[in-house]
Formats: sequence, structure tokens, C-alpha cells
Amino acid sequence: RAVATGTQYFTSSADKTFNVTNKQGQTIFFKQGEKGGLRDLPLSRKPIPIGKMASSSSSLAISYALTANPSSVFQLVGNGASAVLVFNKNFTGTIPNGGLAVQITASQTGNGSYNAAAAVVREIIVKKPGKSAFFDERRMDPRYEKERTKFARKLAAKKNLKGLIDLNGDGSVNALDAELMFDSDDTDSDGDGMSNFMERAFGGDSLSSDAKSVLPRSVNKKDGKQRISFQKYQDTYNSEGIEYIVETSSDLRTWTTTGVTQVDLNGAGTAGKGINAGGGMERVLFETSGTAASKGGKQFLRVRLRTK
Repeated sequence: RAVATGTQYFTSSADKTFNVTNKQGQTIFFKQGEKGGLRDLPLSRKPIPIGKMASSSSSLAISYALTANPSSVFQLVGNGASAVLVFNKNFTGTIPNGGLAVQITASQTGNGSYNAAAAVVREIIVKKPGKSAFFDERRMDPRYEKERTKFARKLAAKKNLKGLIDLNGDGSVNALDAELMFDSDDTDSDGDGMSNFMERAFGGDSLSSDAKSVLPRSVNKKDGKQRISFQKYQDTYNSEGIEYIVETSSDLRTWTTTGVTQVDLNGAGTAGKGINAGGGMERVLFETSGTAASKGGKQFLRVRLRTK
């Protein structure tokens, strides 16, 4: 209690009640802008494991919450160390040139030994998909350095360093030049047979061998027609202008888009022909209008990618 008195003033007082405990304080550390921490993200199907990006000085588990989530662009799955951010499959909003600002709050409520920690709020920007956003994000991935070193070591070990030139201008061709090739659209960073451009176009992970689940696949209905299915960016989010050109051939030399149609997977009366795959992507199906028999017994189907 505080009391103020004086000959020229009325005596006044004020009471304040507070608790004094013997609990320890704690602090939350939430990584951002560093390897393995939060970073700005392009719209994609890639999940972000945020559960291990924050920790407390008490070693108590962290809770996460989306405290600003425009157009519900994200979903938070799980909590504590297993918390994962995933792009909402039902997201249909627009992404402005400046991106969407998302806020994630990390908190720790304390226990019998520790007081609650001050919550930490981090903000990230969801960007339009594109080449620059793709490479910027993966450079902050905790796997990046390891995969780049492995890639450079393998390439530099090849006989005569075929296809490698002095990219850094130091007068020699070595692993440092190989590292500079790592962030090229034509490079297969993870050794799964898909270039970085293909990974981006089909929604793959360029730092993990995932070709089997990402590459276009044939669909056989035993009616003599050829079909191919793959994931592509929805037109709304294809800001890079990637073209998915589906072509057919009877001799693997001459290819044409004539005689190829997209199958409507949504049914009559529903907008679009592809099935929403989340992260601004959709799964589509194309088929030939004729059978292999009608083409002389052989008919092939492929999808070719092109970008500006």
C-alpha cells in the first residue's frame, strides 16, 4: 500500500495486489530467417514442420497458433514438436504482389516449476509461386547445405568433370563450380531424375528423392487409348506461366497436340476439369481420342514443359 500526505493536499492512498511465487521464469526462442527456421514461402504442396523451430529455456513443450491467417491460407496440424504448417487445400484466395502476411504465435503456459513464458509472434509472407520464390525458400531449408555438398562432391568426382566449367572464375574447375550449378533449373539437385524446373512444375520436393510420386503417370483402362495424369499449377496461381503441353506420337519422332483431349474429372456443371490437389495445384488427366490400333498399333503420350 502506498500513502501520500502533505499540508497542502488531502491524504490519499492506493492498493495493489500481486502474487509472489518461487517459480522460475522461462523464455521462448523461435527461429526465423535462418537455416531450419521460419521463412517466407511460395504457395505449394510442401508441408512445413514448425514444431522444432521453437524451443523454451525450460525445455517444456511449445504450443502454436495461427493468429493471423488471411483467407485461411494455412492449416496447423498437430502441436508441440510435431506441429506442421500445411497450405489449406480449400484455399481459393488471391495472392497480391506483396504476398499474404501470416502470423504464428508460440506460447508456453508454464507448470508447477515455471511461470508462463511471454508469447513470441512471428510473421511470414506467402508469395506467389515462381522461380525466385522457389529457390529463395529452399536455400533456407535445413537440408539445403547437406544436399548441395553431396551434389557437388558427386559431380566433381566424375571423370574429366564433363559438362562443368569454371563458373566462379577462380581459374580451376572444382566442387565450388559444381555448387553454383545446384540452383539451376536444368540441374537435378536430389538425383531422382527430375530437374529443379520439373520439381517446381509438378509440385515435387527438389531436396528429396520423390520422383516416383511426382512424375506423370500412365493410366490404363484397357480400351486401347493412352492416358496420362499429372499435377500442375492451377491457372489462377501459375504466375510463372508454365506451359504443360500434352502431345501424342506414333513413332516417337513426330509429336502433335492434335488428337489429345483433357478429361473432365469434376463432372458436368462443375468449374474446371482438374481435381484440387492443394497448394495451388490440381491433378489432371489427358487421353488420346483414338486407339493404338487405329494408329497402326503404336501410340505414345507425353507432357512437355515450357516456361518464359
